[in-house]
Amino acid sequence: MKKITLFLLTCLIVACSSDNSTPNIETGLAGVWLLVSSIDEDGEEYIPVDEGACPHETIISETSIIGKTYYGTNCELSVESDPLSYTLNGDTMNFELGSEKESLKILELTATTLKIKEGDDSFYQIGTYSRQ
Repeated sequence: MKKITLFLLTCLIVACSSDNSTPNIETGLAGVWLLVSSIDEDGEEYIPVDEGACPHETIISETSIIGKTYYGTNCELSVESDPLSYTLNGDTMNFELGSEKESLKILELTATTLKIKEGDDSFYQIGTYSRQ
């Protein structure tokens, strides 16, 4: 479950047109975003994201997500996921990973920021992404 959560948090991107308007989620989920923070229900860091550290990059099309993680002193590409298909239902992204079903709730979407929640009220993670 933690690997799925890490993948989903690392692999979520959103693109839209203006910080001052509410973008259309259906047409705004495309672009390249970087994970800037990830916290759990206790406010503790869930995925370490340090200033100047190698990025967790996510690329989203209208139907799929690819996650890229970089490591090392030169931030070489370390992990690139296979495309993961998703469907939208309002502000919720739904995924099927084999026999497991997962969903992410989009909490905030602007031209520069995406905030998502994965999990239930007792155990969850919130990832914040910056548009590139």
